[in-house]
Amino acid sequence: VQNNVKTAPEVIPKAKKGQPLVVLDGNLFDDFQHNEWEIICDDPDAAELVFSEPRFVYHGFLRCKPVFLNNGDWLNFAYDQLNDRYGYYISSDKGESYSHFYGSKKMPTVFDETMAYQKSDGTVIMFARTHAGELARSVSYDNGRTWTETELSGIVSADTRFFVKKLPSGRVMLVVNDDAKTRKNMTVFLSEDDGENWQYKKCIDSRCDVSYPDADISGARIFLTYDRSRCGHKEILFASFTESEIIENKEIEITIVSKPKEVPLKNDVKKAVEDNKIIAILRDIPADKLIETAEALYSGGIRLLEITYSSDGSIADEAVAENIKLLSEKFGGRMYIGAGTVLNKKQVFLTKLSGGSFVISPNIDKDVIQECSDCGLVSIPGAFTPSEIVAANKWGADFVKVFPAASLGANYFNAVSAPLGGIKLLAVGGIDESNIKKYLAAGAVGVGVGSCLVNKQTAEKSDFDAVTELAKKYTAIINND
Repeated sequence: VQNNVKTAPEVIPKAKKGQPLVVLDGNLFDDFQHNEWEIICDDPDAAELVFSEPRFVYHGFLRCKPVFLNNGDWLNFAYDQLNDRYGYYISSDKGESYSHFYGSKKMPTVFDETMAYQKSDGTVIMFARTHAGELARSVSYDNGRTWTETELSGIVSADTRFFVKKLPSGRVMLVVNDDAKTRKNMTVFLSEDDGENWQYKKCIDSRCDVSYPDADISGARIFLTYDRSRCGHKEILFASFTESEIIENKEIEITIVSKPKEVPLKNDVKKAVEDNKIIAILRDIPADKLIETAEALYSGGIRLLEITYSSDGSIADEAVAENIKLLSEKFGGRMYIGAGTVLNKKQVFLTKLSGGSFVISPNIDKDVIQECSDCGLVSIPGAFTPSEIVAANKWGADFVKVFPAASLGANYFNAVSAPLGGIKLLAVGGIDESNIKKYLAAGAVGVGVGSCLVNKQTAEKSDFDAVTELAKKYTAIINND
C-alpha cells in the first residue's frame, strides 16, 4: 500500500468532514489517495529470495485478505475513504487486471475495513467495522457485482478490524473483539450453518488493547496472529489451534512472536537531560572496562552516558554499536545510553537498533536530525554560531550542543540565551568541576563532561573508586550540595 505524504506544516489544516487526517513523525497524511502495488516472489523457499519489480495494480486501500470466489473471481475489498460507499475490485483473470466497483452505502466509521466469505449456495456475505458496537452486513447474490443495503449484523464488535473465512471443513470462522466498545476479548466463533448462527465461541485473549487478527490454515490447524498495545507493549501474538479445540472449549496457548526492545519515550529522555543536567562522555574506553566504568559513574549519580563513534574510523561503527547495546541492556531503566560523534544516518540507525536513546553530533546535519526524528531518538547536534543554533532548532533538534563551549566562554551563553531563549542549549567541550555552575547560570540547561570525569587511562587502571568519587563531586555541584 502506498500513500503520498508531505512534511507537516506548523499549522495543521482542518480535516474535511468524514475524512481522517493524521500527523505522525512530522509527516502529514491528508489526501488519502492510496495505491496498491504487487511484488511477486516465485520461489519463496529459496535460500536467496528474488522479487519482481513493483507493478501498480489499482487505487484503493486493501487491508484485509481477498476472497477467492467459486467462479474463479478474486474479490478485493480495497476501500476508498473519500467515498460514501464500500469500494472493491474484482479480477476474473487471476489478478492480471481488476474492475472497480462500489457497493452499498457505508455505516459510520473512520476506517471502513471490510471482509467477506462465500456461502455454500454462492451467496457472498460482507462484514464491515462500524462505530455502532457491532459489525455491518451486506449481501451479494451475483458474485460481488451488486449488494443489498447495509444493515447491522447483530454481531458484537469494537470499532476495529476483524477476520472471517470459510474453512475447508465447511464451517465459517469469525475472529473479533467480542465487546461493543473496547478492544478486548479476542474471540474465535465457529458456525455450522454458513454464519446464520454461531454455535461455538472461544475467547482466547480477554486482555484490553488486543486487535487486528489475521489467520491462515494448513491441514487441520488454524494459525492466528494479532497484536497487543501497538503504541505500548507493541506485541505480535500467535496462537495455533484446531476447530475441535474451539468446539471443546480447550485452552489455547498464546505466544509472543515479536516484541521490540523497550526504548525510552522521547519525552522521558528529554526530561532526564534537563533534570540530571550532566552527560558523561565515554571515549575510547576499552570494551572490557565499559560495564565497570558505567557502574562507577552510576554509583556517583550519573544517569546519562554517551558512547562516541570513532571519528577517524579506527573503530568500526558496528563495534561501537555493540558497546551501546551492551550498556543499554545492562542499565536499561537505570541510565539512558546515547551515542556521540554521530556524523551520518547509518550511525543514527545503528544507535536505534542498539537500544540507544539519544544522539549527539559535533555539527549540524539536516539528514542526521531528521533520521533521529524518524527513529524516535533525542537529537543533540553541535553548533557554534547563532545561525547554526537556529538552523538546528528549525530542523527539529531537541537540544543544541554549543561546542566547543570553553572556547566561547560562559559570557557567550549569556549573550545568545536572551534572543534565543526558546532553544535549549548544552555546554560541551572543556567543561569541568570549576566552570559547570557558570555555564548553567549563563543559560545552559545541561553540560557534557568527557575526559575530566572519566578517560581511557583511568579505565585501564581500573581505578573505579576514583571515578565514583569524582562523579559524586560533579553531581553535588549540579545539585547545589
